[in-house]
Amino acid sequence: MFGNLGVHVIQFPSKRFGFVGTLPVALASIRAATTADVMGGRAYINDHGALVAPHFPVFATEAEARAFAASVAVTLSN
Repeated sequence: MFGNLGVHVIQFPSKRFGFVGTLPVALASIRAATTADVMGGRAYINDHGALVAPHFPVFATEAEARAFAASVAVTLSN
């Protein structure tokens, strides 16, 4: 019923490339949460009591996105 689940590289309307799908935490860096993170439900309180959120990088080329995923041992679905 559901095909192609997993992590995919797409080109956003901004012409940058990034990841969509079931994103593993290995792709993210953790940063201080913004108001948008809190309102969007992405923020959480870490072990040190700080309000943080994951941040997923974007890239200028598809090759850069694929190389980054490979460098953190994430297998892409496409």
